Amino acid sequence: MNKGPTTYLKTDTSTLTRSVINKITKETIKYCIAELGTKHALELPAVSVVKRGRSRRYGQYDPIKNKIEIHYNICGTVKMMIQTIIHEYTHYMQNLKKYDILYSKFGYDRHPQEIEACMNEKLYSPCWKQIKHNI
Repeated sequence: MNKGPTTYLKTDTSTLTRSVINKITKETIKYCIAELGTKHALELPAVSVVKRGRSRRYGQYDPIKNKIEIHYNICGTVKMMIQTIIHEYTHYMQNLKKYDILYSKFGYDRHPQEIEACMNEKLYSPCWKQIKHNI
């Protein structure tokens, strides 16, 4: 049985089919739920994976809409896409009510919630080990 081309962490996201991108996203979110948990007072976030032209952001979480948006073409690789999903899912788990106050005090690079989200990006490796067989 021919399974098709193999996907690796270094695979360029522009070479992936929409189906593969959606599988990576779905499996990464399942990993996040298992490893990072969920918020009891809030439904799971809606997740959309879109192509962005001029954006420099890999993704974003909108707490008002409870929506994660991943810009797969900006991510560039499967690794960065998984890291971005984990990063934005971390924001979903955080209390973001004081995000703007902390941002004005610390900026992005020293923002405690951004530091936590960046630290969680390191979960890409165990995540990939778990999900790659389902892609």
